[in-house]
Amino acid sequence: MSIEFESVACYLCGEETDVRRLGQLQAQGPSDLDGRPGPPLRTAICDEVQRCSTCGFCSPDLGNSPGLPREQARQLLESPGYQGQLVNPRLNSAANNNLCWALICREARRYEAAGQAVLRAAWLCDDGGAVQAARWCRERALELYLQAPSLPAVQAMQVELLRRLGRFEAARTTNESLLKQRLSAELSRAARLQKTLIQNQDSGSASLATGSNAM
Repeated sequence: MSIEFESVACYLCGEETDVRRLGQLQAQGPSDLDGRPGPPLRTAICDEVQRCSTCGFCSPDLGNSPGLPREQARQLLESPGYQGQLVNPRLNSAANNNLCWALICREARRYEAAGQAVLRAAWLCDDGGAVQAARWCRERALELYLQAPSLPAVQAMQVELLRRLGRFEAARTTNESLLKQRLSAELSRAARLQKTLIQNQDSGSASLATGSNAM
C-alpha cells in the first residue's frame, strides 16, 4: 500500500493542510452487508474523512464545498455540538472526523451521506473494541437512514442496522417489504441472507461470502 501526502487548501478557511492519500486500492472479496469493504480497503477507512488542522473542517474532500454556503458551514463549525464532537475524548480522531462530517451532511439534508459517515465511525469503534460507542453510532446511523429517500439500497441498510441492533421484528418487517420490490441481483441475495440471519436472531457482522451457505 503506497501512502502519499498532499497539501490541500481548506475550502472554508483557505489554510493549507497535509492530507494522506492512499494509492489505488481494490477490495478483495465482497463487502459486509453494511457496506464495509474487504481488505485492504477495510483498514483504509481511517483516512476517508480528513480534518483541516486550522479550522477543524472535516470532509472527504477538504478543498471543495460540503454542499452548504460558506457562512452556514462556518456557523456550524463554531457551534458547541460540532466543537464538542471534534475533540470527544471517548472516541479516536478518525471516528470524530466522521461524526463531524455527518453533522455537516445532516445540516445539508444529505441524510444518506450522513448515515454513511456515522456508520464508518461505528466500524472504527468496532476496530477499537468500543462496543457501546459502536452501538450508539449504529443507532444514530439508523435515525439518519430513516430520513433518507426510501430507495432499495437505503432500505437494505435500514434492515442491516436494525438487525445489528437486535431489533429483529422491525428488521423482518422492513426486509419483507424490500423483498417485494424489484431488486438488483446483489440486493436480492443480501435480502435473502438477511431473512435467514433475522430468523436465527443473529446480530453479528455478515457478508454474502460468509453467509452463502445460509441462503
